[in-house]
Amino acid sequence: MRSTNSAAVGSSIRLDGSFLPTLRQTLATWWARYQTRQDLAALTESDLRDIGLTRFEAEKEANKPFWQE
Repeated sequence: MRSTNSAAVGSSIRLDGSFLPTLRQTLATWWARYQTRQDLAALTESDLRDIGLTRFEAEKEANKPFWQE
């Protein structure tokens, strides 16, 4: 059985008070991306022309997972 250094366990999670605000910001960013991509997918051909996108470009962006920029 391998011994574990207790100082190293959990060292990737910061518990200095910045964890929850960082998590909250990450979730807000992911939600905004999801919503924006849903809105983009719902645009008409005319709307897409107005913003200079093709249907292919819009669908490519709309189909990205929310965690990808």
